[in-house]
Amino acid sequence: MVSALLPRVWLRNTEQINNAGISISKPFLELTQKDWTERIYNQIKEVPLDRAAKLEEIAEIILFAASDKASYINGQTIIADGGYSIRS
Repeated sequence: MVSALLPRVWLRNTEQINNAGISISKPFLELTQKDWTERIYNQIKEVPLDRAAKLEEIAEIILFAASDKASYINGQTIIADGGYSIRS
């Protein structure tokens, strides 16, 4: 919602705001406290790709959104969750 509202209210026509909506990543898993581990791994079982995101995968999305290749994309959230948000 914020990424859709800010370009209309806050920015000039030449600026962009986009957002990356990410899921669980491997570095996050490594930093997680033990009591969260089981809960997180249970959530990963619900991800259609059946794994956590690699840091490089998230970085590529952010680099794309900041590049000239995304010059016509504005006010969007690019979801990178391995299909978690569209599972049935």
